[in-house]
Amino acid sequence: MSMSLTALRQQLFNVVDQVIATGLPAEIKRNGHVVKIVLVDKKSKLANLEKHDCIVGDPEDLVNFPLNEWSEERLITAEAEASGKVLITKDEKIRANYEKAFW
Repeated sequence: MSMSLTALRQQLFNVVDQVIATGLPAEIKRNGHVVKIVLVDKKSKLANLEKHDCIVGDPEDLVNFPLNEWSEERLITAEAEASGKVLITKDEKIRANYEKAFW
């Protein structure tokens, strides 16, 4: 946030409260110079993150997720399907499982 000294004078308490809440410095411009109001005990960047409910299903299913079921061929095919790309490959497994794979 950057502002003039006049704007800071009008909003001093709000600006200081915002610096405390976000941990982001406020810049004040005066006669070609920049001065910053900074929080001495800076918050970590992770403290500003908001929690989101982004797991669809049971989180316990992720704990025992069988990674060995994901072969290299399946990963290549899944990535190509997600991006809609054509694959040119000699691999018969990929060509059998992905209709846009050719040789």
